Amino acid sequence: MKIGINASFSRKQNTGIGQVTLNFLKELLEFSRQGEKIKSDTRFILYLEEDLPEEFVLPENFEKRTFLPY
Repeated sequence: MKIGINASFSRKQNTGIGQVTLNFLKELLEFSRQGEKIKSDTRFILYLEEDLPEEFVLPENFEKRTFLPY
């Protein structure tokens, strides 16, 4: 299964929606690392305007697609 996530607001870290996006991704990453209730064939595709902060180390089943700058 492939799950696409619009994480474009992660670049706006000082806004409410930016904080929600970053915290959602942190929890999803932690949940994925624990391997609970996520099938091994599940892939997450993060659609971003800019790269994530350095603190985000993505597991193999996560993929980034950055669409800005062109």
